[in-house]
Amino acid sequence: MSWRPGQHVFIRFFSPQLGLHCLTAHPFTICSLSHDPDKVGKASEIVFYVKPRHGITARLAKIAAKSPVFSQTVLLEGPYGGISDTASPAEFDTVLVIAGGSGGGFSLAIVEEALRVYGNMPDLQQRNMQVVFATRNSKVAEWYREEIGDRVSMYDVPDKRISVSIHDTSLEQAEKPVSAPGDKEPSNEITDEIEPALSEKGHDVAATNKHMSTVVHGPRPDLPRLINTATSTGSHRMAIFACGPASMLHDVRNAAAEAQKRALRGGAEVYLHTESFS
Repeated sequence: MSWRPGQHVFIRFFSPQLGLHCLTAHPFTICSLSHDPDKVGKASEIVFYVKPRHGITARLAKIAAKSPVFSQTVLLEGPYGGISDTASPAEFDTVLVIAGGSGGGFSLAIVEEALRVYGNMPDLQQRNMQVVFATRNSKVAEWYREEIGDRVSMYDVPDKRISVSIHDTSLEQAEKPVSAPGDKEPSNEITDEIEPALSEKGHDVAATNKHMSTVVHGPRPDLPRLINTATSTGSHRMAIFACGPASMLHDVRNAAAEAQKRALRGGAEVYLHTESFS
């Protein structure tokens, strides 16, 4: 079985422990990459990250809590959706991945695909990736930091070609949103620098590893400003992949639409892919 980044499958669980839920199929986003088994010597591993809420996910959480090594036969239908075959990171100078809350799972395969492509490219002079993730849960912020860090460590990509900012809004104050790393000066490149003003304004900024990751404790990222900065200078191709709540996607779509208008005046050409969740 193979799949593209961002695709999902419907899963049917054959377990009496799930009650009536075993009679229905449930959609889950694939958070891992598909690879050629002949090259790596083993089949691709399908990974799902599930946030327990109610219904089937609550039942699964209870089973996992009682038996972490629980094994279950399932039936997969799909895959469906995902990013277009023509939207490979190799086709763009800049890749911007934006995610919020449960949308973080969707973003992981997108990020890893970009890292895999970049790791196989001989010349990365004009290639950059920026990842922005926001959550109201501190534990989710730490989980995402670790997941991104694991993926970055797997590929040989120069530090300056990727930056990640993780916004923990659990203690959000009534302030204007702050911009993510790289918003200080208009530039074609997305850098891994942290804006000094963040700590001066009282926001708690914690650096993680040498590559890029930062955890910003405070307001949500200023997505319109971030997208405007990334697309307002120079003529290049940029891809935006976003998955999050409706308010986040609304801001991203509006900012991308404005960027497309600037493309007619020599600005960046923008490709936008959004995924919503309920």
